[in-house]
Amino acid sequence: MTLGLYETRARRARRIRWAIVKWILVLAAISAAGVYGYVSGTTLEQRKVAALNDEIEHLSRRLEDLQAEQGSLQAALAKSNSKLAEVTARYERDVPNGPLAEIIARVQERLEAGVALERIGFLVGAAENERDCKGAPVEKRFLLTTPLSNGGNDFVRFASGTIIITGAGVPAFNADGQEEAWFDPGKPITLRFERPDGKVEETQGRLPISRSLVVGDREHRFKIVAGERGFVRVVADSCAFP
Repeated sequence: MTLGLYETRARRARRIRWAIVKWILVLAAISAAGVYGYVSGTTLEQRKVAALNDEIEHLSRRLEDLQAEQGSLQAALAKSNSKLAEVTARYERDVPNGPLAEIIARVQERLEAGVALERIGFLVGAAENERDCKGAPVEKRFLLTTPLSNGGNDFVRFASGTIIITGAGVPAFNADGQEEAWFDPGKPITLRFERPDGKVEETQGRLPISRSLVVGDREHRFKIVAGERGFVRVVADSCAFP
């Protein structure tokens, strides 16, 4: 009886020890897994950090390259702006404008009409302020035509009737917004100069307008200004040419 009880207690003690050993093994396995996971996680994070550091370094180098490229582009732009300003200044200095451009255009017109370049050069060299003009300036007036005008008194003659001047303008509007029969002196007009040979030359622009015609050995100069309602006044003189 005593022996059986002893064996029973011995078996129970072995079972208890075995259970304790299993728990110890389980705890050891769990601890090992935790350590492995921690180590693995730490290594992965270190790799991510290293990759991010590489990316930051790459982007930093790229930023430096872009900044250098921007500096080069700004320098090129400044050089281009300087060149443009230089070309613009040269153009404004060398290309005629205003009255000089008009003179050159008239010279070109005379050349195309067959006038010899030598004669034009002679006339330019002979030009001076003192001129042999015939009598006092003559002033006449005429109605500038519009789509609503009914004609009459719409031309003037100069140079013994050999030069005829007519013109047309843009209708004026009354307070009700309706067109009037007379022209608007603030708008561009068209003037037509008929020469003795029948050729008609036109001039367009806003009043006052100046124009000269050379007929034979005389230069006829005209200045056209706004007159009474619907009229323009023409002041003309005639001078020896050249």
